[in-house]
Amino acid sequence: MKIIRFGTVLILLLSISGCGVDQFFIERGINKIDVEIEDQLNDFADLTPTQKQQATAIALATESWVRISVLPRAASLIGEIASDVETTGVLPKNTYDKVVEFAYRPAQLSTNRALIGDIAKLFYELDPQQDQQVVQELTDNHAERLEKRNERTLETQKDGIAKSLKTVFRGMGVARDASQLAAMRTTLEQRIDLSEQTNTFYNSTNANFIELAQNKGDSFEQYFARYVSAWQRLEAGPSSAYPNEFAHNANNGFEAISVLFNSLDKQEQLKVVEVLREYQLFLTTLSTQD
Repeated sequence: MKIIRFGTVLILLLSISGCGVDQFFIERGINKIDVEIEDQLNDFADLTPTQKQQATAIALATESWVRISVLPRAASLIGEIASDVETTGVLPKNTYDKVVEFAYRPAQLSTNRALIGDIAKLFYELDPQQDQQVVQELTDNHAERLEKRNERTLETQKDGIAKSLKTVFRGMGVARDASQLAAMRTTLEQRIDLSEQTNTFYNSTNANFIELAQNKGDSFEQYFARYVSAWQRLEAGPSSAYPNEFAHNANNGFEAISVLFNSLDKQEQLKVVEVLREYQLFLTTLSTQD
């Protein structure tokens, strides 16, 4: 479901990569989550006025849930990174693993049963013509994302990660020199291509939601159970289906970022801590705003 992509936006902005993003753009992104989700829900089918009101309520509830649930987790994680750098000068593997876990599963909407129930109810009550529109939207969205994933070769992925890490350290005020960046990029040569596994996983999860639109079963209770199950599988991500392969790339990412962390001197470490603490406070404050 396209609605889950707001979690991807969050991880780009709020994980350690977020330190290369101006706070204005982070706040703007959070404040527009409800608008984005409402637009996405309206894209699925031609909703009636009552259904549009339901979509608006869902969008507002999701935005509120992100503030009180996801943002504090992001702030806490950034604070933990700051503490580690302050005490050890590097990013430890166990903290990096938490970053990866957050990256894979930033926002598990299925844990909010009231909200996921409202979303399920909206889709369950669509009429047959609207159901056909949902199937078409799911098919088109999936094809579009598949095309974009297939355009990203393994080398493109490596270059993208290297560019992101370069931006992160520059954003923290500790830009790395050419030799340090080259050493980091060399480390990424050990990364493996998981596009086939990723595509296989999302082909399957998209098919789950299409089946829900085509066969709603005999009762909402049965539908809701299937709907939650489909969400949980989607939220688990492709790493749940191919844990060893994704662990390999996650470990490779740790090796790459460690090259840069290990090159920091004491003054640079203190600068990193200062910037991270600033973002921790900013996210904490943002989580309490209406």
